[in-house]
Amino acid sequence: MTMQDATLLIGRLLLVVLYVVRGLGKWGDLSRMKNLGLAGGLLILAGMGAGRFALMRPSSRLSA
Repeated sequence: MTMQDATLLIGRLLLVVLYVVRGLGKWGDLSRMKNLGLAGGLLILAGMGAGRFALMRPSSRLSA
């Protein structure tokens, strides 16, 4: 598995976590969900940054 594949997989997992957190927020405590939403947003931004870094690096599959 290349770095690009790993970052795409991590990004998908983060999206699933965000959807689950937002779904729980409808029935859960709103102040707690705001904190989780903020943490989720920061995780997604970090994942996007890692994805951009991986895309800038030439992967072995593209150069082969």
